[in-house]
Amino acid sequence: MARTKTPTRKGRILSIQIKKCLDTDPDLSYIGEYTNDSDPWNIIAVGEHAGTFVNDLPEDEQLPSHGRLYCYFCPYAGGEKPGTEDYQKYAMQDYECMTAYNNQSWYMMGIIAVAKITLPDSDVVQKITSGGLWGIESNSDDATIEEIQNEQMYELKNELETIGFGKRAIAQAIKNMEYVDE
Repeated sequence: MARTKTPTRKGRILSIQIKKCLDTDPDLSYIGEYTNDSDPWNIIAVGEHAGTFVNDLPEDEQLPSHGRLYCYFCPYAGGEKPGTEDYQKYAMQDYECMTAYNNQSWYMMGIIAVAKITLPDSDVVQKITSGGLWGIESNSDDATIEEIQNEQMYELKNELETIGFGKRAIAQAIKNMEYVDE
């Protein structure tokens, strides 16, 4: 008696998404950091003199006292030498940028490509992702965001090809791709 071979089911790409996710723990050290160090070229961050260099505070004014908040902002200032005109210019830009971040005028995010798939002869849905890129400023220009999304999609395509999905299946799934903000 001849055996009949049971047809195997192929793996499938169920969906592909490009996700923009909130970066909840970003590294903002390229802007500066808050401190309780009253260095002359740090910026006062609290009270009526907020936004003033410690060095520019009138002699009769007292420095803010340490409470539960950091009192000063130490800007990166483009790596310029403290006290120079360029330092002061970039320091104020950094202070305004960090203040805007704290006021939620902008935020940091990550971008990642995600595919939901099933493998041959399986009904288990699995997620395959690109590596993802984090630390992206939300106010980045559209061309930058698009370039990052394309890089993440390229990474995901490589992962799907490595698993064994064909170029045609991947291209079809990309046609139906969704963009998601989380």
